[in-house]
Amino acid sequence: MQRNDFRILVVDDERDWVTVNRKALERRGYTVCGASDAEEAVSLVQEHPCHLAFLDVDMPGTDGIELIDMLREHVPDIEVIMLTGYGTADTYSAAKIKGITDFLEKMGSAGDRILSDEMADCADEVFERKCSSNPNTHGVME
Repeated sequence: MQRNDFRILVVDDERDWVTVNRKALERRGYTVCGASDAEEAVSLVQEHPCHLAFLDVDMPGTDGIELIDMLREHVPDIEVIMLTGYGTADTYSAAKIKGITDFLEKMGSAGDRILSDEMADCADEVFERKCSSNPNTHGVME
């Protein structure tokens, strides 16, 4: 698999935030779709299964923690990186129990921040790990 075959889903209730980070991931060569709620996210993965999802924890309706199980009904091996501006020990624990890959904080010392570089770096790590986990692909995912 080439980098542009590696599909990523970005879910956050702030559509502008999704757009900015989606574009950053696309600049790295990934195929990226964005959703602003759980229903839209599930519909997208049903149509085009993804390898990695970045999920906001705190969203109206179905939150990111609940969304993990909904996505895995359709793509059992999807890797998940949680995004939060207001992480708590309980949230972190609940996400870890569900086997998430990582947690990224949206809040920095100056307040809300864009995570474009951090998200792209995480995507690179997941892509490379998946490529190297199958030695028969010679660094290219099948």
